[in-house]
Amino acid sequence: MTKSLVGFILVVYLKLPVIAVAVLAGVIGYFYTMLSNQTPQAAAAGDSGGAAPIEDDEEDF
Repeated sequence: MTKSLVGFILVVYLKLPVIAVAVLAGVIGYFYTMLSNQTPQAAAAGDSGGAAPIEDDEEDF
């Protein structure tokens, strides 16, 4: 409900084209998705949870 109200205000009161509002919503949605799918920084800093690293035993020729 709130999202459609913001879009209505942008189109009617600020006189923005509907395409511009749709592109803006797409950009905001993209960044929201990218930021909400990030792993916590502690896990990215090397906290492996006690698991040993996997080593490659094959020789490179």
